[in-house]
Amino acid sequence: MRGDADAGPAAWAALAPGVAAGAPRASLFASYLRTRGAGVARDPAEALALARVAAEGGVPEGMFELHVLPRQRDGGTPEGLAWCERAAARGHARALFNLAVFAAIGEGQPADLALARSRYAAAAEAGSAQAAHNLACMLRDGEGGDVDMDEAARWAAQADAMGVPVWGFGDGEE
Repeated sequence: MRGDADAGPAAWAALAPGVAAGAPRASLFASYLRTRGAGVARDPAEALALARVAAEGGVPEGMFELHVLPRQRDGGTPEGLAWCERAAARGHARALFNLAVFAAIGEGQPADLALARSRYAAAAEAGSAQAAHNLACMLRDGEGGDVDMDEAARWAAQADAMGVPVWGFGDGEE
């Protein structure tokens, strides 16, 4: 939706038949358009309904949207957290990352740095650069477990390769 001003309306027109048929992926992308107001009026309620079609159709990104969209509005819900957990169970990197953050800060549960560390590892394995960064820091600092400089350096290199340098390793040194 960036760049071409006609992309939003054209995308909405292309997605409309799939949305009408209840296609999960078309509904997911239509949800994105409704969330951003690209090519159609911004409509948070319809964006949420479209994300639900995607989520219930088994699309992890739709499950994640059912976590994020209510959270933006009202700080999150138990249902939203359950959808985040479903997306994470399917390897969705951002859902895995969010669950790691919740464990680290104690959102909805007591803070558990060992759990956060294992969740950051899962998110990093799924391709989250920020999770690789946070995991490298936890390994370097001994948060949630023993210090492991070799593993910290490995995850710091992965984070750096994805554009998120870690202070104290390679390009992250200042």
